[in-house]
Order: sequence, then structure tokens, then C-alpha cells
Amino acid sequence: MMTAARMKILEDQQTSIARKVFAAVPIAEPWTSRAIAGEMRRLSPGNTSDLSTVEGCLNSLVEAGLVCERSGHFQRVKVRQTSDEGAEPMTLRSVGSAPGPRQDVLSRLASLATRLRILADEIDAIALDADAEIAASKVGDAKLRQFKELLNNL
Repeated sequence: MMTAARMKILEDQQTSIARKVFAAVPIAEPWTSRAIAGEMRRLSPGNTSDLSTVEGCLNSLVEAGLVCERSGHFQRVKVRQTSDEGAEPMTLRSVGSAPGPRQDVLSRLASLATRLRILADEIDAIALDADAEIAASKVGDAKLRQFKELLNNL
């Protein structure tokens, strides 16, 4: 069990596809990776993630401590309910020190890290699109060469 704040921090550190896999992982009962992949397709019909990608994301979620695995079945880690609902969230400052420039720097770094993660996800998506276009153009080039050879043979 972990606190909701800790879970949010760990979830924010995941890639976009891992966050989508995490959204499909059940809380109530453990599911297989195939069932989770099916749930992802149900949640977003245009989703084309293959099973190996889902399994890789599940493994990274297990390593992060967000998901637990038992004999090939995956389930979200339960969130511990705190008794202090309105309590101040835990921060990275020493006892007795007042909030100041250090917290500003840490919050700006956290914000920058989040933006960099989003940019990295976008770069990955663009690279995959570029690879698909290159593969398609290679197929078109091969067909054009075959057509040229046929014309030369006539």
C-alpha cells in the first residue's frame, strides 16, 4: 500500500503509453496481460499497442511499485487512505526550515522534468511516424524500379 501522493508522483514519472497501460490495470482483481491489452483497446478504440509493448509497460510499472504481479496476473497497488485529508503534502525540506528559494528551484525542476517527459513522448511518436513513412517510400521505390525494368525490357 502507498499514499495517493506517492502514487501520483510515480505515475507522473512514467511514459505516456505506460500511463495508458496503468489506467487499464484493474484495482479489484488481478488480470493477465492479454486482458489488460484488451481493456486498453476497449478504452481507446484506435489503440494499436501490441502485447509485447503492454507487457514491457507492465514490467516497468511493477518495477516502479505501481502494479504488483502474481503468477502472470497484474493488479494495481492499493492506495492507503490517510486520516489527515486536509494535511499539507510532504515536501523535500528539512525540519524547521521555512519554504524558500530551494523549494522554488525544486518545483521548477519538477515542472521542467514533466515538460521534458512530454516532449520525449512526442519525439518518440514523430520518430515512429518517420520510420513508417521511410518504410512506405522504400516499398514505393522498389515498385518504381520494377516498373522501370519492365519498360526497359520492352
